Amino acid sequence: MSLGVRMQLLLPVVCILSTLPASSEGRLAVEGLQPKTSSVGKSVAFLCTLAEGRNARFTWTKNGILLHDDARIQIVNLRRTSTLNIDDVEVSDRGVYTCTANDADSEDRQSTTLSVEERVRVEALTPKRTAAGRRVTFTCTAYEGDSARFSWTRNGKIIQTGSDRFDIATSEGSSMLTIKSVTSEDSGDFTCIASNEGSEDRSTAYLTVEGRLSIEPLQAKTAAAGQSVVLHCVLAKGRSAKFTWSKNGLLLHEDARVQIINLRRTSTLNIDDVESSDRGAYTCTAADEDSEDRQSANLTVEGKCLRCEILNLDIEFRRCCPLDSSISSAWFLEGPRAISMSSSGKIHAAKYVKHDP
Repeated sequence: MSLGVRMQLLLPVVCILSTLPASSEGRLAVEGLQPKTSSVGKSVAFLCTLAEGRNARFTWTKNGILLHDDARIQIVNLRRTSTLNIDDVEVSDRGVYTCTANDADSEDRQSTTLSVEERVRVEALTPKRTAAGRRVTFTCTAYEGDSARFSWTRNGKIIQTGSDRFDIATSEGSSMLTIKSVTSEDSGDFTCIASNEGSEDRSTAYLTVEGRLSIEPLQAKTAAAGQSVVLHCVLAKGRSAKFTWSKNGLLLHEDARVQIINLRRTSTLNIDDVESSDRGAYTCTAADEDSEDRQSANLTVEGKCLRCEILNLDIEFRRCCPLDSSISSAWFLEGPRAISMSSSGKIHAAKYVKHDP
């Protein structure tokens, strides 16, 4: 075969080889980005790394708009990695973030999302006061923040859902704690805790459970006719009550001789210039919206101290007996200083005072 023919056969082979690149490192490839969730005021960082390729130029966009360094945003580019830092995150930073890597021959990009949750803020709980046996509900509302999760504590201990007496109902942005039948042991601090991925807030209110009213026993009284007598009625349990007084079942009212002084926890009944008709059973009744208690005591009225003058003898004696008993006494002089006496009724004391001959 001649030389010319051989060259014609070789030429196509040389042309085919000349179309291949002189050197190839493969196309760039970027690893997938991780989605981020942050809360307002915090910092967040995205890392973009080459999975294939040795050197690239990196750029970042948010929702398709190119990002540049500023007071809150910093982009740090190396040969195979790029980091996007965002400080003091704001709600407006939510969106789709894309990292693009390119060189002279290829380009790749990966995108991810940033979710920004506002700081959770809850309204202040309202303190409660109730009587034992009633139903009480606390309502906790988050007025700021997304995806709030709620929990409740009593005196620092978590309240478990599914309790026989405690019921927790939670909806988007609010939670209600219901105590089905409160007891005095339920008095204390109740706290609502609201949180999301990046923040937490709480509010505490005090529950006061007032037990049923009870009154301390009244003290029986004995007084002589014409004296004054005072009956005191005091709450043994309960903080406040409305008081009334009755005598032998009939309601008492103030008059010229009777005075009633009512305070929140005590009541005083004053009777001036006691008479025989004041004898009887006196009852103090204390009541509030949920309960009532009463105590009774007797008032006994005794006779007066009498003074007599017989035959120029100044004689003093004391009779203490019910005024409706018969009262009759006879005194006889037997000598200048001797006294003899007889009586019907009950004589407690007799004393010789003076003798004028």
